[in-house]
Amino acid sequence: MTRAVVEEPMLLLVRTLHGAGASTIGFFFLVFVMIATAQQDVVARMKAEGMTLGYSSALALENQVKAQRDDEIKQKNQEASVNAKLTDAQLALDEAQRDFETAWVELKATADRISRLGLCNLSPTEPDSANLRRAVASELQQCDSDPSTGASNVRIVQTAKGQATQFTPISQKYVAAYIRMSSLTQQLANTHAQLVADQTFTDDQQKAHRSFGDMNVLLKPWVLFGQNLIQFPPALLQILLTFVSGLFGALLVTLILIVYPRTRIAKASQAKPVTRTFLGGLIAVCVYIVLLSGIAVVGSGTSGSGAGSNYMAFCGIGILAGMFSDRVAGWLSERADQFFSAAAHPGGRNTAASTSPNTADAP
Repeated sequence: MTRAVVEEPMLLLVRTLHGAGASTIGFFFLVFVMIATAQQDVVARMKAEGMTLGYSSALALENQVKAQRDDEIKQKNQEASVNAKLTDAQLALDEAQRDFETAWVELKATADRISRLGLCNLSPTEPDSANLRRAVASELQQCDSDPSTGASNVRIVQTAKGQATQFTPISQKYVAAYIRMSSLTQQLANTHAQLVADQTFTDDQQKAHRSFGDMNVLLKPWVLFGQNLIQFPPALLQILLTFVSGLFGALLVTLILIVYPRTRIAKASQAKPVTRTFLGGLIAVCVYIVLLSGIAVVGSGTSGSGAGSNYMAFCGIGILAGMFSDRVAGWLSERADQFFSAAAHPGGRNTAASTSPNTADAP
């Protein structure tokens, strides 16, 4: 009784692992089938578009289009942000310019009066420019009043120095606002230029984007490894699809043996889930290679092409090979006998090699 209590949790754990493994195989089989089907549709559309590029090259163009589309959204947001900042900067510049002009009118009047009186050696206030205004303010701050010129002149010089001192931060504020306005204007121009570039696509990019339209659903988060699997060229993905199809086929017949233990669908009488499933995947790949290599028929010198083959055909072959791996093993054994017999005796048939074991052992 104690032993049964101990074994029950282990049995439950094993069944849980088997269920999780079966669900994983089923899910990835569906993912592989969807990707393979979508790839076939992409290749067909590429041919209809007249594209001479391969799948990987077209996928690279599609990635470029997506990158440009993503950057386009980023640039639009940045353009809106820069426009908002530019509006604020324009208001700040207008205010700073008004203060700058008002302060200069007062300072210019005082500077012209001092120049007429000859109290300080000042630069002429014409022609007017921002640099000239700052220079005059600096000269007024350095101007020294001479008491011998009279009290009124001293007061004029002191007033001018006070106005120049107030004018300096106003001028600096205006220059800073002008620089910020210029910087944002250039930033907006650069952003707009990049936005136009992101919205411009070559003919091949447009064709590739139209061809890969049905792939978008496979890039969703719920399609595990979808973004990675679509990177595989069709010929390479077909090998993985065949392997997963073999796993799925072996899983299918295993479940049939579990649900219907007395069925005669396979020669094996026990399910053996782990070994049978893994064997199904391996033997499906073996059948795939044998069929493409051209040795399934003795004397055939033509090999197949995975890239030009029908996905669903090899998917179906993989499922059948996984389901009936015992029969496929016998079929592969016959192909091996025929192939090596023909290779050893090109001019004739090796009767000894084709003789069944029972006949060879008979007295």
